[in-house]
Amino acid sequence: MIPRYLQTLKQTYILKLFLLLLLSGCAGIPYDYPRQESVAIPPQPEVEAVAAISRWSHQQGNQSGVLPLLEGIDALGARLRAIESAEVSIDAQYFLMKRDIAGGLFLAALLQAADRGVRVRLLLDDIFTPGLDQELALMNAHPNVEVRLFNPISRSGPKYWNLMWNFSAYNRRMHNKALIVDHIMVITGGRNIAEEYFQVQEQVEFLDFDLFGVGPVATALSRVFDEYWNSELAIPVQAFLSSFTAQDARQWRANVDERYVEALTTVYARAVTTPYLERVRNDLTALTPTTIEVVSDSPEKLTSEIGDRDQQQLVSKLMDVMDKASREILIVTPYFIPREQGTEFLLSLRRKGVRIRVVTNSLASTNHVAVHSGYARYRKRLLKAGVELYELQAYRSSNGEADSRSATLHTKLMVFDQETVFVGSINLDPRSIDINSEMGLFMFMPQQAAKTANNIVEALDSAAYQLFLDDDGDLIWKQGEATFTSEPQASWWRRFSAGFYGILPIEDQL
Repeated sequence: MIPRYLQTLKQTYILKLFLLLLLSGCAGIPYDYPRQESVAIPPQPEVEAVAAISRWSHQQGNQSGVLPLLEGIDALGARLRAIESAEVSIDAQYFLMKRDIAGGLFLAALLQAADRGVRVRLLLDDIFTPGLDQELALMNAHPNVEVRLFNPISRSGPKYWNLMWNFSAYNRRMHNKALIVDHIMVITGGRNIAEEYFQVQEQVEFLDFDLFGVGPVATALSRVFDEYWNSELAIPVQAFLSSFTAQDARQWRANVDERYVEALTTVYARAVTTPYLERVRNDLTALTPTTIEVVSDSPEKLTSEIGDRDQQQLVSKLMDVMDKASREILIVTPYFIPREQGTEFLLSLRRKGVRIRVVTNSLASTNHVAVHSGYARYRKRLLKAGVELYELQAYRSSNGEADSRSATLHTKLMVFDQETVFVGSINLDPRSIDINSEMGLFMFMPQQAAKTANNIVEALDSAAYQLFLDDDGDLIWKQGEATFTSEPQASWWRRFSAGFYGILPIEDQL
């Protein structure tokens, strides 16, 4: 039997520990930390790329030029070569940057640009960056680099305790993704900065999509970047600095440079040395001229009430464009949870005779089983109304045998009436619509839009299952001559997990 005085000491210790955690969770974020407002540097005519692109844009009636980045390694290579070509400024805004080889290459390229005198502004959402504090602090020490963290998480106390205690604030994330070079070149779309997004991992292949763009689109994206950069939610990384010595800084930089050289001996050599962007710069006729409308949620969305329609600028624009479609809509999205309102909206379009095709992940291919559970409950209702649903195969090969490398869809793309193309960061789920901030590009380009839609539809024959309802109203999946009566390629654990998540009241957080 434990003596009473020991029981009292134990209870006192537990109470003090609880209060300590409670206070750490309540610790404030330094929103009043001194910061200097800055804006994008306008295009400098003396920069060779600026002059060439400006002439091309003028010849095209002041339109922007775009080129799709389909292959992951090309998408990474385009980023690295764009940064390598920078002469004046680089603005980078991302939801996620990992400490892997891809992240290391990206960071090293930014530092090399800063060494050349280029101004670098790096804005990262803070949900995944606490483990990068030391690295970002060392990077920020460069005189030409400034790093800010968006909606930062308190560093006083355990991270996950802080997340739980301040869930309502930390749940709101900046999901935007953009790279802007010299106010004239941009890369934007669905990719974050991590290995899986650039198709070099042996086990998982993320099927994603970016656009390389030049011309006026850079000015529009720069305005968005400046709005977020100067937001009260963007805190200079100095506010969270841990101490380091000059020797620490030299050693860290040596390690960054060493990892860059080592990458030249791996599959990343193609990304580092790719002539992809150089070919485009030397032959601007490879670009498709188009008028682009950049639409982004405001940073204020993350401090407003969840679901505030006035702050859903991108979703409002998407619904307006969809409502005006007269023939067909093709939607490619990794996460698709239409909820009741979205389902009714799609059914209203079907009643007007609009053909709707949705391509999303299957249970086997998704990297978020909980999200699939939110989507699954709407499939039958959509199919009954004539919405065509396609789900990506997780494993496929040319000889019909299972491939050990799994595929996951991460593309966010839509085509309206084979005339207008949308590319952005938004998923069609409650988290993107109500909780996070998102951005995207609307491009009126009939010839390219039709080609894009046709290429996607052709790929579905070999890469996806089409869903149908059988005579009893049950779901079936068809791919070629094969028919499946339950979630194809999904393990029993995935099926169990999806069923379990499906009974939880979490749809609005998915």
